[in-house]
Amino acid sequence: MFVTGRTRTVAALLVCTVLIVSLVSWVYLTYFAASRRPSHTVPLGRGLVYTDLDVADLNGDGLDDVIVAGFSTLEVVFQNRTGGFENPKVIATGFIEDNFGRGFVLGDFNADGFVDVFSARAASVNPVFVAFNDGAGGFAHREYHNFSEWSLPGSRGIFPFHSGNASVTSVGLASDYSIDVLSQNETGAFVPTVHYSLSEIPHSAITEDLDGDGWSEIIVVQYDDNLTVVSPTRGLWFWTNVSQYVGPNEFPWLTVADIDGDGIKDVGVASNQAYHRGALVFFSVVSGTDEPVTSVEYGGLAVTGVTSGDFDEDGDEDIVLSSLGGSIFVLVNDQTGELTCELLYSGLKDPHSPALMRIRAGEQLRPAVIVISQTQEWYDLNEMQLVVIWKD
Repeated sequence: MFVTGRTRTVAALLVCTVLIVSLVSWVYLTYFAASRRPSHTVPLGRGLVYTDLDVADLNGDGLDDVIVAGFSTLEVVFQNRTGGFENPKVIATGFIEDNFGRGFVLGDFNADGFVDVFSARAASVNPVFVAFNDGAGGFAHREYHNFSEWSLPGSRGIFPFHSGNASVTSVGLASDYSIDVLSQNETGAFVPTVHYSLSEIPHSAITEDLDGDGWSEIIVVQYDDNLTVVSPTRGLWFWTNVSQYVGPNEFPWLTVADIDGDGIKDVGVASNQAYHRGALVFFSVVSGTDEPVTSVEYGGLAVTGVTSGDFDEDGDEDIVLSSLGGSIFVLVNDQTGELTCELLYSGLKDPHSPALMRIRAGEQLRPAVIVISQTQEWYDLNEMQLVVIWKD
């Protein structure tokens, strides 16, 4: 090949063009993209794994606070009145054993009007404890010793359960081939009061009062991809197979929302793997039909969590998805069940466990999404953080 002066000139121009484009990209990523940071970040432990979070007012100041759990600690992060967050406060250590997350639920477990924390450990002599809230953000936990014979649930297998007009919250546990509801007796101990047998191992389970009678319905996706709803007052209420929407034998995410604005809660099932048929589908359990109320396909997206709420404050319920690729998406509801996907934020590292909360911004409270994520910097040694994002 012969290289002429013209060729050298063209080559030089190409090199200059590449350098200019690289410089512009660097300036954009360094300054412009950096300006689109989350509204808040809260550092968590270094080198630890955090598995789940939930949101509630834990100290009676009217602001949403955060409970976050990992393999070895249970921590609370209080929102302050100046528009930020306090440093995480450990309220229990060693409560989850064997490096396997067992989950927790929030509820009033002693009828004093304050939000307590119920947690299940891996199999041990003392596998269950409750951190009782004093109303000002202080917690004292009590361990329970009468569960050694129980096969306690995996993560996403523990949930609050409301029994009619009972003043205290019960707890549902998803175990192998069964759902058990634990309620407190006259001595304050948690004992099994309701037992439901299942045909397959439950993969995911949540509860919600779908028909407004004060009793929680138990919503389960089993190993055979069957979506099952069990009602304390109706028995086995609803059943449909969701294998055409989720991957085979996966652990799909569950959520509940009035997706079509008819005043009735619908049950949403979201595929958590990057299948070409990955989808979020909602079913109207109350109507009894197994035809989806609405559905959204997102083939190729590995979902790491789903939650629902009125994110854009227009009076209907939207859906928030976190993804393994580092993005947070909002499925905006048009008040009839039609969902439009909007990218809320990208560039996070392995975000998961999204929840909606209200963040103080000046004199107002704004809706925001909070997730658990890893930091991006190489020198942070896999430090974990809470990331809070609100809509511009």
